[in-house]
Amino acid sequence: MLHRQQVREGMLNYLSTSGRCRDLIRMSENAFKILCQKLESDGGLRPTQRMTIEEQVARFLHIVGNDFRNHFVSWCYRRSGSATSRHFHRVLNAIISLEDHYIKQPSGDTEDRDRELEDEVMHELLNAPQDEEPQAPRGIDDGGEEIRNSIANEMWNEYLLHPNNEINMSN
Repeated sequence: MLHRQQVREGMLNYLSTSGRCRDLIRMSENAFKILCQKLESDGGLRPTQRMTIEEQVARFLHIVGNDFRNHFVSWCYRRSGSATSRHFHRVLNAIISLEDHYIKQPSGDTEDRDRELEDEVMHELLNAPQDEEPQAPRGIDDGGEEIRNSIANEMWNEYLLHPNNEINMSN
């Protein structure tokens, strides 16, 4: 048996028996097995001559779950970068094909939903309780913070619009 094949089998064995599956691929051992079965039966994922479904899915989850790069995962599993990329896309396509089984798209007319939302918001605004005491105009009671913020905003806008990005403090 080749050394790299022993490394791959050791990695997969470690995933399923070490109790660290959740740390490595962000999924329990049982959920990993169920996902592999679903991808095979419903998603159309098939083992290749040299790679099992479990290895394909584990590599995909290593990349997605840990933000690993293909190069690193290729090195971990002792596979080429092209094989890693090819099998990543095979698993991704199998997951996308499960969309109809597990993701329900919203139904109905979006214009009707938008109109209902607008009506609900307007109803809330019109029926909101009114304050008994009138509030002082902003910028007077708050210690001048509103005024300071408006000056800072004017200075920032001037900075952005000035060709040398310098603030003219002579005003």
